[in-house]
Amino acid sequence: MSERCILIVDDEAEIVELLKDFLTGEGYRIDAAGDAAGALDLIREQIYDAAVVDFNLPDMDGVMLHRQIRQMDPELAQKTVFMSGFLQADTNLDYYSAYGGGFLANVNRWRGQLGLAPTTETDLARESGELPLEGDKARVADITGKDAKTGQQARLVAVVVPRSGETWFYKLMGDSEVVQREQEAFLKFVQSAKY
Repeated sequence: MSERCILIVDDEAEIVELLKDFLTGEGYRIDAAGDAAGALDLIREQIYDAAVVDFNLPDMDGVMLHRQIRQMDPELAQKTVFMSGFLQADTNLDYYSAYGGGFLANVNRWRGQLGLAPTTETDLARESGELPLEGDKARVADITGKDAKTGQQARLVAVVVPRSGETWFYKLMGDSEVVQREQEAFLKFVQSAKY
């Protein structure tokens, strides 16, 4: 099996080092770029299993970078995780509204990550739950399977929050015992988010 490689795109060296330390410890090879131009150069030279992209880069925002990644490597674009210490809500949420997909599409993508077959809308209604939010509610998926890449038992808890025509996605995935232990804090975090 070839070594799995993740691209980190962030202009803050401390964040890059923190992520590198953690992901290297999990068995990944890490490449890093401090800006979008450097990231695009690396993508032209290397196939990545996933990317972690900061929304706020010095030469373009993460949404613009993701649009270019989608053109260059659609598979990598589907495996891109965004992070930021500051969320540019209007731009980023509109982008996710367009490319986030519906609840069923996301649940089936997540099921695929856990080696499970797609579900149907009818089965999804029985298999999913709701999370109360201030003045509204979110949909919750709780899925257990085997990580498609590692073959290890894994669990995923995902929350999809609709807000004023936009959609927020939160996902906790990993070792089943760790997810069980962290689930309550994760759901409280989702409930505490301000939009």
